[in-house]
Amino acid sequence: MIRERYYDGADWPCINIKSHGGFDAEDIQDKYHCDAQTARAIMENLWEEGCFLFWRNAEAKVRQLFGEDARAVQFGRSGGWLSVSTLRDMTELKDYEDNVDDPEEAQKMHEADAKALAQLEAYCRAEIRAMEKLDYWKDYIKDNKLGVDA
Repeated sequence: MIRERYYDGADWPCINIKSHGGFDAEDIQDKYHCDAQTARAIMENLWEEGCFLFWRNAEAKVRQLFGEDARAVQFGRSGGWLSVSTLRDMTELKDYEDNVDDPEEAQKMHEADAKALAQLEAYCRAEIRAMEKLDYWKDYIKDNKLGVDA
């Protein structure tokens, strides 16, 4: 879901990237027949690795869609909103469109940004949905010898 979020004096277009589902330590315990302490340790490791991987991959996708100068930016109390450093804030964009010599060019720029942001949102949703499945992590658990047989 793309929304405008107020931050640092501007309204930024942001993508909600919070994860509200997936698996938990009990699922790990059931699947890998491990004790609760091991399952919690694995869960903590997967959470940290998932956050790292998500942001690394999101950063690459942002550069692919918005150019090499663009960066993924986190907003919100829990960092659950993603924006792009090169996007104009919504107020600035509206002012720009009203005062530019070529409003048609400004509209094309806005449409291109909106299309790229929609592609980024779809990518982020798919990435989050994949990471919320325990099977996504099978090779990682095995390769990193997290205390269970994957």
